[in-house]
Amino acid sequence: MLDLSGSSSIGRRRNLFWLLTQLQDSVIWALADTGSTCNLISESLFNRLPVQPKIVPSENFQIVAGGGNKLTVLGFVILRFAPVGIPIFHKVAVVQDLGIDFIIGTLTMRMHR
Repeated sequence: MLDLSGSSSIGRRRNLFWLLTQLQDSVIWALADTGSTCNLISESLFNRLPVQPKIVPSENFQIVAGGGNKLTVLGFVILRFAPVGIPIFHKVAVVQDLGIDFIIGTLTMRMHR
């Protein structure tokens, strides 16, 4: 299980599937997470973006991490990102204290095989 609290060791994260992903003017490492249905961006990475789209609040939307912890979702944005050089626009949840900068969920992976 993936510990999204930020307390997991780098050693455990090395065995996960990471993709170089362009996000605006930066290249970041994004986790391709088959256990996540939606895309997630940490609030801290979102706040560092040169262009920040408006966050649309999410009422009654909840994300539960692998360990059972409920994550605080601030809302959703549409972001352009390019995993492995393929640019796409997709809905991304902005999450407080995520512990990982960017997660690509299975719905995006299925739509853009």
